[in-house]
Amino acid sequence: MPERRLPAAHGGRGLTNDGDAAADAPRHGDIAGIGALNVDVIVRTPDRVSGADADSESSATSAEMRELLRAVASMPRRVTLGGSAFTTITAIARLHPELGLGFVGVAGEPPFGAESFVESLTRLGVDAGAVHGTEARAGVCLAIEHVGNRALRVDPGANTAMADHVDGRRAEIVARLSRFRAVHVTSFLDDATPPALLRLIRALRREAPGTRISLDPGDTWCARPTDAVRGLLAAADVVLLNRREFAAVRAHLAPATTDVVVKAPDGVRVRRAGARAWLRVTHEPLPVGEIRRPTGAGDAFAAGFLAASPTGSGDVREAARAGSAAAREHLRGHGASASAAADGL
Repeated sequence: MPERRLPAAHGGRGLTNDGDAAADAPRHGDIAGIGALNVDVIVRTPDRVSGADADSESSATSAEMRELLRAVASMPRRVTLGGSAFTTITAIARLHPELGLGFVGVAGEPPFGAESFVESLTRLGVDAGAVHGTEARAGVCLAIEHVGNRALRVDPGANTAMADHVDGRRAEIVARLSRFRAVHVTSFLDDATPPALLRLIRALRREAPGTRISLDPGDTWCARPTDAVRGLLAAADVVLLNRREFAAVRAHLAPATTDVVVKAPDGVRVRRAGARAWLRVTHEPLPVGEIRRPTGAGDAFAAGFLAASPTGSGDVREAARAGSAAAREHLRGHGASASAAADGL
């Protein structure tokens, strides 16, 4: 196996209070992820899920999540560490162990006996020096799947501390991120984190203007784009969307400076920054009967796409094909992004 370009993660509590953590950060890397860290409970049901065909996502309180988990307790399920950026980065780690990877987030205590997020990242060789550990309960995402559809309910848990983490350690985190060629940002459900992430990305732009920013805003941010979300959309070098999300935020994109990638069951459309025409990469839609894992397919696409061209300078068609192939394998229940799931609670 090729040697990784980044060292293993630092201690489980992430950045220190004395500001010295950035001094031992990796000197170079390929892709870092920024996102929520959730324990995913994925349930399959024979009944159609209302709104699942729209990739619906909504928040839940801890009390509501306990009731939801009781309601599905008798159903077959699998439990895995998740969160959009986490799934993307760990999939890249399995697909391309030669790449240098990192992560920024808040890791709460995982329920259900799940492995800790920092231990999982470390085992895969992902630098977790910018992951803040806390004794608060980790976020929980209940994904209810029916045929090829899925609906998500999320209790954010410890992820609500993300704004304090990135604001309080901004200089240190920017110093770490400036060593990466690309940074992949995904959504949070609270109101405080998007403005904090925008401040972080703007600081990173000043420190490392050559670092490429990838954004996967997801259903919630696209459905209700705040000023901060619109700022992140405009600041990104590449935005990954499905067709519904693109329709919701197309007016907030920056076509002169942003590559726009729109995913659909039958292919991918890409509009390069400054271009008027769309490039299209088509494929046969996967038959519904072959779809075993709809949850996380977009993250699998991001993993394949970003690993093929982290700086955006490669062949965008090849990157789109790589993303589509990774998503297809995930939907079939195979591939790197599907390999971490464990059966049972």
